[in-house]
Amino acid sequence: MAGDPLRIAVLEGDETGQELLDQAVRLLDPELLRLDLELWRFDLSLENRRATSNEIVGDAAAAMRDLGLGLKAATITPEG
Repeated sequence: MAGDPLRIAVLEGDETGQELLDQAVRLLDPELLRLDLELWRFDLSLENRRATSNEIVGDAAAAMRDLGLGLKAATITPEG
């Protein structure tokens, strides 16, 4: 595993969506894939989106744009 790592933005979510993402990320085991991976994690849970006034969404989108690769969990859509 030489050179720069493969960077992936991981956009975490809520409830079952997060559980499914956890399982997908588990399969990205560098030893299994023989890849040098670097995961950039972003908490897009409803609680964190509210706490950051949605700033985290922009940060995560910028990371996906810059890295060119991302995994996103389902998130809760707020009512109203």
